[in-house]
Amino acid sequence: MLPKATFPSPKRINRVFSSLPKMTPTDYLGFAGVSLILIAYFLNLWKWLDTDNLAYVLLNCIGALLACTASIIMEYLPFVVLEGVWFTVSAVALWRRWKKWKVRVQG
Repeated sequence: MLPKATFPSPKRINRVFSSLPKMTPTDYLGFAGVSLILIAYFLNLWKWLDTDNLAYVLLNCIGALLACTASIIMEYLPFVVLEGVWFTVSAVALWRRWKKWKVRVQG
């Protein structure tokens, strides 16, 4: 026979969560940016979004910009470089895509 499931008491849950460090606005900014990048990655991995898709490029570009901004605020140079390069590559892809669209529209 299986043991009866026990759940932690609300007091214990509150104690665990209150011991976690509080997030600052910079943390939320970085978390949002990294989340956008990961969403793009998983959507591509599951073949729901192709790397040529505008949504993929925008998710990476905006996500990298947010994460880079948070890294600058935190003064953490390795991630400033990483996210700065990620943003630059995404922005170049977005610019090239815009150029192609502009040529196609103008005719």
